[in-house]
Amino acid sequence: MATPYIHRLFPGTPILLVLRHPCDVVLSGFFTRFQPSGAAASFSNLDTTARLYDGMMRFFTKSRSCLPLNVYEVRYERMIGDVDGEMKTVARFLELPWVDAIVQNRAAARERGHIKTPSYAQVSEPLYSRSIERWRNYRAQLEPVLPILEPWVREFGYTL
Repeated sequence: MATPYIHRLFPGTPILLVLRHPCDVVLSGFFTRFQPSGAAASFSNLDTTARLYDGMMRFFTKSRSCLPLNVYEVRYERMIGDVDGEMKTVARFLELPWVDAIVQNRAAARERGHIKTPSYAQVSEPLYSRSIERWRNYRAQLEPVLPILEPWVREFGYTL
């Protein structure tokens, strides 16, 4: 994570931390087909995916405890439940004027044309809730990594 560098170069700059249930994050990363290079190589199995998540969250929380970071936490589940409301709060935090285009992801995706990300197909879909708590369908497979994720589940107010 580049958080300390961002703070050093741009002190006080707003940072959005998008939080989602840690088990859903790990499952999503594991299911996504990344090119196996750098940190993306960690997504080859659930153990390394969970360890990467743990390491990134440890680094961010340590950075946040040592530096006066200007952070707003966006909850994925809250955003899905109230896209306009959450994005208006984000716009205010970023000191941006509200424009309806902020929540028109499908139109923006069409205008952009080719999207080169592992989740390209999802970018042009309407926002959906079917991935919230999806991890519960795979609980048996996630059992070995739950001890790694459980502290973050508690830290962020989720449940197992």
